Amino acid sequence: MTSEEINQTNTTLFRSDSQGRQSKVEMWTKKRPNHAADGLAKGFVSFGSKTIRGITGVVSEPVKGAQNDGAAGFFKGVGMGLTGLVTKPVSGVVDFTSMTVQGVVNTPQAIGKNRTTEYTIGIYFGVPVEVSWQYCNETKRVHLLLQCIRHLEIYGLEQEGLFRTAGSVDDIQDLIDKFDRGVSIELSEYDIDVVCGLVQAYLKALPQSLIPQELFAAVLAIGLMEDENTKITTIVNLLNSLTYVKKAVLHKVFFLLNAIYGKRDVNRMNSSNIAICLTGKIIFFPEYPPEANMQTIFEETAIVQTAIVAMIENFDQIFRSIDYST
Repeated sequence: MTSEEINQTNTTLFRSDSQGRQSKVEMWTKKRPNHAADGLAKGFVSFGSKTIRGITGVVSEPVKGAQNDGAAGFFKGVGMGLTGLVTKPVSGVVDFTSMTVQGVVNTPQAIGKNRTTEYTIGIYFGVPVEVSWQYCNETKRVHLLLQCIRHLEIYGLEQEGLFRTAGSVDDIQDLIDKFDRGVSIELSEYDIDVVCGLVQAYLKALPQSLIPQELFAAVLAIGLMEDENTKITTIVNLLNSLTYVKKAVLHKVFFLLNAIYGKRDVNRMNSSNIAICLTGKIIFFPEYPPEANMQTIFEETAIVQTAIVAMIENFDQIFRSIDYST
């Protein structure tokens, strides 16, 4: 085998291996991201891969064109390489945004798929709210959520960034373990952000969200309503369709959110900020298909948040109209 043949063989093997790696990367990045971290990783990889291909194309396309069509192919390749230098990174940016958004949207579903395995036994986590509520009534305990709400109402309303600032993961996990084992807890020993994190973890771990996912379309319709009175009346009707426990728990949750909203000049959490942090935990979003339009997902998220904002700002008017007899 001549040196030229060896070089040709090495080049072919390199190209085959390179194409194989590239194919695996493309297959991986084309898969729908399962959660936010997965979406971020796939977005970065897709962006980096396409940017590199755009840069290398400036050299490879003219060479390929020259090999196929001589001088004319060379100049055609130059044009294609320069075009790719612009379009491929732009395509990578689009992929990065798309993958990141899909990952964020699918995070509640990823959590949902693991709910029953992550919290297999315990009093609260992974247990329907009706079950833990009944258990607390029978054992004369104060429900985890009520303890947290009361604590935040007394000590946390003026803290900046409530529910927006992340608490210690280790401390949150420590509280989860203790509450689920029925250990007596003194929440004052933990940071306010940790207590907020515990509330979020509890809501995310519920097998069914406080406002059931089946009502997502109804909540979406409420968010689109322009007349405030119609919107409030429809919210009341929707909440009255829920179980007594869900109505009672939502009353407590929105009581807290309205109190946080009332201190917005101090804690910097207006109703929109609160809704951004908690909407996906109060009502679980449906699992969007991979081909779903990102603009549609953005719009639907904002619309549902608008409905939650209305519930926060009109807490008194809405919840005093709820029928708690059933």
